[in-house]
Amino acid sequence: MINSIKVNRCITPKTFPTILAIPLLLILVSNIVGSPILFEYVYAIEEFDIDIDVEDNEIKRGDTQHITVTVFNDDTDNHVSDADVKLTVYPPDSDSTSAEDETDNDGKATFDVEIDDNAETGTYDVDIRVSKDGYDTKTVSTSFDVVGSGDDNGNDNHEDNGDNNGSSSSAAASASSGNSDGNSNSAASSASSSNNDNNDDNSGSSSSSSSAAAVGDAAAAAAAASGASSAAAAAAGNAAAAAAAAGDDASSAAAAAVSGNGGSSSAAAAAADAAASAAAASSNNDEENDDGGDSSSSASSSNED
Repeated sequence: MINSIKVNRCITPKTFPTILAIPLLLILVSNIVGSPILFEYVYAIEEFDIDIDVEDNEIKRGDTQHITVTVFNDDTDNHVSDADVKLTVYPPDSDSTSAEDETDNDGKATFDVEIDDNAETGTYDVDIRVSKDGYDTKTVSTSFDVVGSGDDNGNDNHEDNGDNNGSSSSAAASASSGNSDGNSNSAASSASSSNNDNNDDNSGSSSSSSSAAAVGDAAAAAAAASGASSAAAAAAGNAAAAAAAAGDDASSAAAAAVSGNGGSSSAAAAAADAAASAAAASSNNDEENDDGGDSSSSASSSNED
């Protein structure tokens, strides 16, 4: 006898693959979000465009090289302000020197590179590194040449080829940001100008100083002889000497100094007369003798007064 058994099949929904796919999809998405490529696109990393202006491609020892760095946005060509700029100069054989600046509203950072008087000649390499949040840090390079000064007479490498023991331990160039632009140059120019003036006419400047001192001595002595206090007499002498040195009216200056320090009118008048006489004598001596003899003449005029 054949029994007929009815089997009821329970059809289970095939949900297992779906349940497994959801976590896998989440893992895949998280990996993509965390990837550097997607991060770069999400946060829009920008690129720099850097322009370097080196004032002199060839510069002499003792001079200052001026370098201007201008930073742009590579996509928009707009100036990039508040970017950090680091400049490093590499002399041929000496230690490097660095300086840092921040770009202004025009995207500019300026640097002064002072070349030592005894710096080695040759090519000086320059690296410029620019960075800012939201931008990809970028480094660019340039260079300039240092040649001997006019006093070297062709021996551009004196002290460099003969003895390099000290050159490697000290920097041949000194870099600084442009915030102090002009200070060192103006000081050097003033010193140079002053030295040239002294070399041109040392005797003239010496005699002029002596003449002014003689005028001051004469005014002081006259004021003291007329009863003025020591303070008033000294003030008259200083004022008369200063006025004579500056080419002003020593007579009026002496009188005003005596009066201003409590001296009598007669003392002021005496100081004025003495200063005028000494100044006139000094002027005459200057015209007669341009080689420095006026100093002794002025002194004798003062003594006679």
